[in-house]
Amino acid sequence: MLRPTSIWALLFAFLVFAQGNGTAQTVERFDTCNGLGGSAVADSHAKSANELEEAALEFATKNGISVSFAQNRFVFTLKAGGDIELFSTPGTKDGLNSAKTQLKALVDAKVKKISATFDVEFATEAEVIDKQWVKNDKGEWSQDKDVLCRAPRLNELYGIEAALYRAQPSQKGENGGKGLKFYFLTDDLTRGERPLASWRGDRNGRPAIHYYIGSCDGRPVLERDAPFNPKAKLGHSYGSIEALTLHEISHNHQNNIGWWTDLQKDEAAKFGFRDCGVDGDGNRIWAVKSTRKDSNGAHIYYRLNDKTSEYFPCDETGKTIAGEPEISKSELRKIAAHRPMTYYFPNPSETYAEGVMVYRLGGVYRASLLKENPGLYEVVKRLDQNEIDNAYGRDVQYEWRQGFDQWGNQVHYQVEVSRTSRYIRNADGNVVANTRKNAVAVNDFEKKSR
Repeated sequence: MLRPTSIWALLFAFLVFAQGNGTAQTVERFDTCNGLGGSAVADSHAKSANELEEAALEFATKNGISVSFAQNRFVFTLKAGGDIELFSTPGTKDGLNSAKTQLKALVDAKVKKISATFDVEFATEAEVIDKQWVKNDKGEWSQDKDVLCRAPRLNELYGIEAALYRAQPSQKGENGGKGLKFYFLTDDLTRGERPLASWRGDRNGRPAIHYYIGSCDGRPVLERDAPFNPKAKLGHSYGSIEALTLHEISHNHQNNIGWWTDLQKDEAAKFGFRDCGVDGDGNRIWAVKSTRKDSNGAHIYYRLNDKTSEYFPCDETGKTIAGEPEISKSELRKIAAHRPMTYYFPNPSETYAEGVMVYRLGGVYRASLLKENPGLYEVVKRLDQNEIDNAYGRDVQYEWRQGFDQWGNQVHYQVEVSRTSRYIRNADGNVVANTRKNAVAVNDFEKKSR
């Protein structure tokens, strides 16, 4: 029996000989050492590397970013209007641990920047949002355990930041009050109910946007990261974090302009809704005007059936038309007198919020709103400008006039002749100074879009 040292001596001699003939291979050396566990060592290293790459991928996916492995380094990127390289680390366990530290630093810096720029706030890790509402077997409501939130992720912050730039000044509270607060939930606020997101006041009365579990998972960060397709079956879906946030901020805009007073009732008819009074529970009944007409030439309306999520035909008073079948929202969208911009139009409030979202995204999105639903476009543009004027003011122009006072004396006095907005929203969705150049650019954009 050869001693191990003798085996290594023979191997060394073999390798020297093989190298001299140009045939030495690392893998051959391991293969000739099976008895010493060389192949097992290689397999172990490969397994360890695969597990590390899987861990890096899991970490990246959980945090809404991407990772690639090149030259023994992990490269972490974020897709937001293009691929943004965030940082790279050694492709080791220590490198992956440092990635977590570096990502947290980027999140903290982005939170700080957004908060300072827009006067908004983000809930912190494990902050209590509220008590969870629970309904018992008797249908009685009570509040149970605390609902906690998590810290925002970097992809979510990039989407929110983009939305806030386009949504100004709607991120502020009423009359310029304290700005929005953003919460990311770890449980349902109402047990069993899990929408994507919601706008509401938090328990301190501050306007807030709540993102429910999974609401941002798998979504592109910016709307332009996804192909624009207005001809999709249910309309362009607006599936980005940016668009989702813009929709919810639109509800804050509605609150700021007093939408839920008589304003909604006055404006809803201009983009296809009819007020049919209230039901037995005091809820407002809305019907959607269609292009279809009955035998007398009157337009047929459609009301949402909450139980089936489909729409049944009715007259202008909201009374059901017997013998006519219900239709889906995609079918109603095709025959609506004022075409909703998306498949989500259960009432005027949500339809208007979707319109504001599309309008503020600008570019091809705003153009599609003007082309497909000019009535909604005009309402959104006018009310959006009203909020801009309330936030940033208007310049008043006066003229001097002359006349006579009550005693017949000649006097000179000033008369207001016009008011001009200091700022407008340009075709890209951003608030800019109301210069002649900017105003002409918007007019040209609208002429082309029509």
